[in-house]
Amino acid sequence: MRKLALAAALATTALATPAMARDDSWYIGVDAGVLLVEDQNMTFSAVPPGGSVVPAIDYHKGYDVDANIGYDFGGFRLEAEAAYKRAKIDFDRTGGGFGGAASALSFMLNGLLDFGPDDGLQGFVGGGVGVSRAKIASDIVNDSDTGFAWQALAGVRYPVTNNVDVSLKYRFFNQDDIKLIPAYQSIYGQAGSTADTLLRTHSLLLGLTYNFGAPVEAAPPPPRRRPRRPRRLLRRRLRSRNAAPDRTSCSSNGTSRTSRLTPPPSWTTRFRPTATAAAPRSCWQVMRTSRVRLRTTSVCRSVALTPLRHTWRRRVSLTA
Repeated sequence: MRKLALAAALATTALATPAMARDDSWYIGVDAGVLLVEDQNMTFSAVPPGGSVVPAIDYHKGYDVDANIGYDFGGFRLEAEAAYKRAKIDFDRTGGGFGGAASALSFMLNGLLDFGPDDGLQGFVGGGVGVSRAKIASDIVNDSDTGFAWQALAGVRYPVTNNVDVSLKYRFFNQDDIKLIPAYQSIYGQAGSTADTLLRTHSLLLGLTYNFGAPVEAAPPPPRRRPRRPRRLLRRRLRSRNAAPDRTSCSSNGTSRTSRLTPPPSWTTRFRPTATAAAPRSCWQVMRTSRVRLRTTSVCRSVALTPLRHTWRRRVSLTA
């Protein structure tokens, strides 16, 4: 039974999974993925005579990369992020027949809420605010503008090791009120006028994060305490059973028959018969040593001890 309990304790310790190195620690990460840009509308403040309205600008799939550093407070994360995204104009789908590209360099402060176990699949949602420098380099305008931007984030992450996580993240990015000044005249706007537009993108990113915190080891099982032997109970039982001596065990000539005594484990000395001068031959002195005090008990005619239920370790025979 003892071996079975020890094996169960060792198995429980071996199967216990330590907490991942996430809570209350710094981390760094990188993300990269595909970028989709929403159709872009652009309006010029001054249109030349015979000009036309800028058609909706369509884009090819682009790319989005970022790097971040943050601190994990447990259920909440705060991080700083630097990202760059770029996509080319789809010449065939844009009605005006012009090409170019759009890009944005942003610096954001994100707040994320985590839900789920740290040692398994965990989800997160959040958002961020910051500044972004959007640039449009096309056949009709080539300029950039810096302004306020915000984004929404959601995704899942999973621990690969105690310090490394992989993640899949979705990002919606938005920068409004982008004002550009064309350097040359086109059929859509005059040189030196203002072109108003906005930039909205959708990104699907695969990320890798390294946590600097150390994993918390599982607490070892408490030491097993051995049960104490009921020594007082054994002495009480022995005292109650030896309260009345058995007179029938004595012979007619005053000599006692053979009696067998088995001392309990708490006794430290053997029973040693000692004949006294004042008492007849049928009386014995039994010396018993206890932890508390030494007792001397005179038993007349015979000494009879009823066997206890526990296993006897030693048997002492007293003869006349």
